[in-house]
Amino acid sequence: MNYTNRNSINIRGAPELMRILLIFIFFLFSCRLYPIFPNGGYEFPVLSENVDTNYYYYPIKDIVSKKDSFRISEYHLYYRPFNEPNISIKPLKTPVFRLVYSSAFGNSIIFVISENQITIKEGNPTIIYSEDNTKLDSIEQMHLALLNRRYPIDTTDKSPRQKAYLDSMIRKYPQLLDVTYYKSLKEKILTRNTKNFEYTYKQLNISSFQYYDLINTINASGYWSLPYEFANCGAADDGDGFSLEANANSRYNLVQTNTCQDDTTAFAKACQKIIDLADLNKKIRLSLESAVDTIKVNH
Repeated sequence: MNYTNRNSINIRGAPELMRILLIFIFFLFSCRLYPIFPNGGYEFPVLSENVDTNYYYYPIKDIVSKKDSFRISEYHLYYRPFNEPNISIKPLKTPVFRLVYSSAFGNSIIFVISENQITIKEGNPTIIYSEDNTKLDSIEQMHLALLNRRYPIDTTDKSPRQKAYLDSMIRKYPQLLDVTYYKSLKEKILTRNTKNFEYTYKQLNISSFQYYDLINTINASGYWSLPYEFANCGAADDGDGFSLEANANSRYNLVQTNTCQDDTTAFAKACQKIIDLADLNKKIRLSLESAVDTIKVNH
């Protein structure tokens, strides 16, 4: 008499099922999740020989005022000493966020966030540079003083006396309307001493959960639809400021603002979360409110 155990397993197809299961597990763990980003940010420039790779924040170059654009054109003097690349020129293969906190006294901390880690650099690049106006002749000194006050020179809404003076200067010195001339004067007086500058460097590992939780917090803060610059509490309380750049989803974004003691904005909370993950929340407080409970970083 033959007996059949109803609970027995037919293993004829087991090898094939096991193979399929192993393939599924392999793809499950080998495929990297990619965060979903909302619309917003700025398009990258079309790369050509005319693209100035020293111009950080490039996508907002023609959006800001000429005065702000000139100021931003000098930001490479800040980033290069930290060996920080320009992430605004072309899309990167994986998302990268860069938070920069700067104090009124020039000390800066840079946080670079990628999927597996946070890189932290700290230093004061302002000690590298000094200006020496004696490198200019008397005419150039006059031009630099004028451009520092009035660049770009515009006679609109000026008093008749001011308009007459500016018009006469432009007629006599048409180079005052050329931004490259202004840049050449600024470069001429600049003295560099990189020997005085050192920065600290540290890397912390973060888990995938911490990374995606941080990205979700940034996205939920409205970051991708905020203007590139705003003052959320009037004049800065202490002269400090911070900015957050992103190169993600084939888009670039930048938001920068000042610090204030009662900042409760979602953007400040999101940036504070980066600082918390880097274990520097006792040193830097952008927001008095915590966005979420911080999970301890794996050192």
